[in-house]
Amino acid sequence: MPCYRLVCLYASVVLVPACAKKRLTPEQALNFAQQVQQDVVSGLQKTLLEKVETLGAAGALSFCREHVKDYGQQKMAEWLARAQELPGIQDFRFRRISLRNRNPANAPDNEQRQILEQWQNGKASPVLYENDGKFFVMQPIYIQQPLCLKCHGDEKTIDPKAVAAIRQHYPGDKATGYRLGDLRGAFIVEFKTR
Repeated sequence: MPCYRLVCLYASVVLVPACAKKRLTPEQALNFAQQVQQDVVSGLQKTLLEKVETLGAAGALSFCREHVKDYGQQKMAEWLARAQELPGIQDFRFRRISLRNRNPANAPDNEQRQILEQWQNGKASPVLYENDGKFFVMQPIYIQQPLCLKCHGDEKTIDPKAVAAIRQHYPGDKATGYRLGDLRGAFIVEFKTR
């Protein structure tokens, strides 16, 4: 066999598969998204609990409005290097969405709306989908603690100062009236691929 055929055979059998573009697997995406959500949500809940205890619900609401975006950016920076270690990932971000959002920036797109509506009609479980070169992992968020109801419960039971702050800062608010165990929305991790 001529030498050049051997080289070509070696290249096609050994080198080409080694250079093949690796893709993020669904398991990797889901595992990573769950780690991010656990870290971000637990830190946020801890801080909110401290703020409610020291400032009351109205003060905690002001904290949310003014500082949660900075907290999210800090956490995204912390997780970005880990995200870029995943196969084929260029960038990532996370956010919260809800059909009954407080902040209009947290409204879902059409595809996310359909998933949230399906979740409301049955058991919610994480969903992975791909759209326009991006992977999305949506994970349900439930009202799991009485703390959440201090700002998201029935307006008749929320501190009137908190209700006034909600109406002042979020005139189109749809995020009250929840009970323990209700689906609040989704935590989304978005991966941009190379």
